[in-house]
Amino acid sequence: MSTLSELVELLAADLQDTDYLIWSAEDHTRNIRRALAHYSALNPLRASALLDTVPGQREHDISALGALDVGQVWYPYDPESPSHPPECVAFSLLDRQTLYLESDAPPSGAKLRLFYLAPHTIAGLDGAATTSLDASGEELIVLLATASAAMQRCQAVIGKVTVNGWTPQQLLAWAEARQAAADRAWDALRRRLVLAGDPRIPWDIPA
Repeated sequence: MSTLSELVELLAADLQDTDYLIWSAEDHTRNIRRALAHYSALNPLRASALLDTVPGQREHDISALGALDVGQVWYPYDPESPSHPPECVAFSLLDRQTLYLESDAPPSGAKLRLFYLAPHTIAGLDGAATTSLDASGEELIVLLATASAAMQRCQAVIGKVTVNGWTPQQLLAWAEARQAAADRAWDALRRRLVLAGDPRIPWDIPA
């Protein structure tokens, strides 16, 4: 999967500005960040984590996960000998950072496995070490980011002669075409997610 610097290069190439005369790498980074947030809102990353519990303590800090939502909690959970079917425990989120276990008995200190939704990441963006997007996700990010960059530039140069060899009208038409392609990709993604059913199910993704 691509890193931030590789995606920035893709944006520059698509915009025919590989020397960064019109848009800077920082401009592309901002548009990639906005596109990634948009993508994560529709199709967040499905992940799991293995956490320790504290005997007698029902509240657990999950802030390090950056979870958008929690789908399911297996507790108690033994990674060496997991039970089948897993023991699902009732829980609630007191806030975005605090998980409350509603088990009948107080936690014993056993481990729990938590399945959650999180924002996607791009290696090199905001400290992320890995890219979680698949190839279609990366393509959609590039479509959104380039359309945004072109639209912003078009608005800035209305009344001027040319922009990187293009008239403002040509740039606007190109930006609208890119946005239309992105919209079609969004619709396809929404249909795929609907057909996949309820996303709040267990996922076998390592922590």
